[in-house]
Amino acid sequence: MSDKSEPTPSPNTPTPEGEGGVCPICHGAGYVRLNVPPSDPRFGRAVPCLCKRREIAERRLARLRRASNLEHLRQMTFDSFRVDGPEDPEISFILRDALQTAREFAEHPKGWL
Repeated sequence: MSDKSEPTPSPNTPTPEGEGGVCPICHGAGYVRLNVPPSDPRFGRAVPCLCKRREIAERRLARLRRASNLEHLRQMTFDSFRVDGPEDPEISFILRDALQTAREFAEHPKGWL
């Protein structure tokens, strides 16, 4: 039995950009109903179409960015971090070590909380 509880594309499903910019899945409504039995709690509920999910995710990310109040730090990345501080080589060594430690933690965040 095929599970059709998610509006996922198959090889025969058209992409969400149909002719004239209208989604061939939801026909521009942005939402679809799941093909589930009446006993399923999701029966009859509208869920975002594939064409709408990216837009919803982008709006959510924008809200989170505004709420975080960290937009002014957006340009500060590991790549933009400068380790060549004052003429003191010890400070440059400490900065390089801190950068490496931060990169390693970002890749494998273990031990936090």
